[in-house]
Amino acid sequence: MKKSRRIILLVIVAVLGSLYIGGRIFEDVRTRGGKWHLIVRQESTDFVVVIENLERKCSRKMIFERAEVGPAEPELYIFPDDAERFTYGEIIFSDHTFLPGRVTFSILGREVDVMERNLIVNSEEHEWSEQEPIRIRNRPEQDGSGNGG
Repeated sequence: MKKSRRIILLVIVAVLGSLYIGGRIFEDVRTRGGKWHLIVRQESTDFVVVIENLERKCSRKMIFERAEVGPAEPELYIFPDDAERFTYGEIIFSDHTFLPGRVTFSILGREVDVMERNLIVNSEEHEWSEQEPIRIRNRPEQDGSGNGG
């Protein structure tokens, strides 16, 4: 009788240990992609948004021309942690099951979809490997001058 209790206890300990180790491995795989960083700032008359992922070593710069809405000092937003305090647009979709995940947001009337494979701005795909900044002309209703486009 004592021997069967020991075996049952040993089996329970082995199962719990396996679940713990399996959970740790799963969490490591889930989070190893890092998080998306958005840095927003004003550069002269342009609003600049830099999207980067430090673990994946990818970065793209978006320049909203003639859009004076940003801070003088750069502001950093880390997704998903800072989604609630992101004040420059609206978060449309966010999935962070496996990081870096996917974040879709609107900013200055444009839709930006941030994914590991690429960046989509207003349905136009941009590769992470490209280094040229994404230039976005301001719309007339945004600057009030009627000169946007």
